[in-house]
Formats: sequence, structure tokens, C-alpha cells
Amino acid sequence: MARESVDMEVEARLTQARQLCVRLGVRLSTQRLRTLELVLQARGPVKAYDIAKRFYSHRRASAITIYRALRFWEEIGLVRRIKSLNAFVAALNGEAASGFAFLVCGECGESTEIPLSSPAEVAAAASGLGFEIDRLTLEAGGRCRRCASRIVVVNEVEA
Repeated sequence: MARESVDMEVEARLTQARQLCVRLGVRLSTQRLRTLELVLQARGPVKAYDIAKRFYSHRRASAITIYRALRFWEEIGLVRRIKSLNAFVAALNGEAASGFAFLVCGECGESTEIPLSSPAEVAAAASGLGFEIDRLTLEAGGRCRRCASRIVVVNEVEA
């Protein structure tokens, strides 16, 4: 993807985020906006400390600033946390979802977000136990197509 189209996509997502904050009546600080920008620019899972390093050109941002901003975006549904990687990623299509899953490659770390097909079933089971779900996230580990095909090629060469 050309750099210009990536920049345009990031700008479009930032505009959507600004509009969402206005609709929700929440404060949008420059730190929050910059944090989201860096998550969007990463185009994949990114750790909070990597965001802190890139936050300013001349110094590192404090970790607490980054974590607070990430938590803010996570609460309104624009950023997801991948716990198994201790990393964050922009939400699929910038949408809040009632349930989603991450497919996390154990070889290269690539992650793909997919909607859960039946979060209502999980919610119903939880409700039957008196548990109220705030969010539902599933993380599945394995190998992405690219890494799985590399293993097949290596095995064929060894044979």
C-alpha cells in the first residue's frame, strides 16, 4: 500500500475518532489523539513502550500517559488489547463490537481480528451464571497462512 493511502486512511480514522468523541461527549486530548495515531500507523500489534518511544521526536512519553490513552480508546471500542502479546491494535474498521476474536500467529506475531459469530450464546451462558459481560474477546494461537506455508516448504526441502 502506498504511503499516501496509508496516511489518508490514518487521517480518516482519526477524523472518525474525533467525531465519535464529540458524539459521546468525551474529552479528546492531544495525547489521546497522538496515541491513536501511532496505533493506526503501526498497522498491527504494537506495545505501549514502543508507542512511548515514538510519541515525541526528542524524548519518550511516560508509560502511564500511553496506558491511560490506550485504556480510553479501548473503552470506546477503537483499540483492542491482545493480552497474549501484551500489545494493542486498532479495532477492525474502527467499530465497537459486542464480541470479537484474534487469530495470533505464534511464528511472526501477526494478528487478525474477526467478529465472533455467536457472542449471544456466551452472553446467555454467562447470564445464567449471574455474570454480566462487559466485553468478550477470544484469542486463538496458531500459524498464519504465510508462516504455515513456509513450514511446508522447509519440510519438503528437508525430505
